[in-house]
Amino acid sequence: AFFERRIATATALRARLQGTGVSVTRTGMPVRFKTAQGDVRLEGCLIECGADGRATRCELVRRALEELGIRYTFGIPGVHNTELYDQLAASDSITPVLVAHEGGGAFMADAVSRTGAGVGALLIVPAAGVTHAASGIGEAYLDGIPMLVIVGGIRRDLGRAYQLHDMDQHALLAPITKGRWRVERHADVIPVIHEAFRVATSGEPGPVFVEIPVNLQLMPGDSGDM
Repeated sequence: AFFERRIATATALRARLQGTGVSVTRTGMPVRFKTAQGDVRLEGCLIECGADGRATRCELVRRALEELGIRYTFGIPGVHNTELYDQLAASDSITPVLVAHEGGGAFMADAVSRTGAGVGALLIVPAAGVTHAASGIGEAYLDGIPMLVIVGGIRRDLGRAYQLHDMDQHALLAPITKGRWRVERHADVIPVIHEAFRVATSGEPGPVFVEIPVNLQLMPGDSGDM
């Protein structure tokens, strides 16, 4: 009955979104999504971009990681990256590994890179997740180990300070990363992640940091030429 309800939900949402250029498929995790017509909550479904090329940043992050051959991500879902984890659940090539502490996740990502199994990737929440992971990120930086650190960010559309997990994480990570980016437009998601990966693996390797603000994870936008 549980899965039947999920199938029925997906069917109803397909009908609701018909003609909008947005497709709905089933997945194992709930998704919350905002459209110009109002809020949509999907229980066990995944919204993907339509023929008009509009997509959420989360889908674009998944595409970029798949293109780069990332096989594992390590981290903990939270309010600033749940949508990213929803997308990873739809990937056939990426396995999200949930950890008990971001510090352990950072050392796991480090180990993936050290053993030649690819480039290790962290997918964590801002502030607390970043501070917890800092020891492992710093170890990778000191030893010249590539690591891709993708972090959710606070909402940038509210104009308010002192939000949950609001801190200058770019300043915190500056001494222990090779480069830091905050993606501001949907069309920049894939190019920025590719550039961060290039920096992480070129010259003397090391960790890089990419912030994806949560408000733009939730909303579709022009993804450019993907």
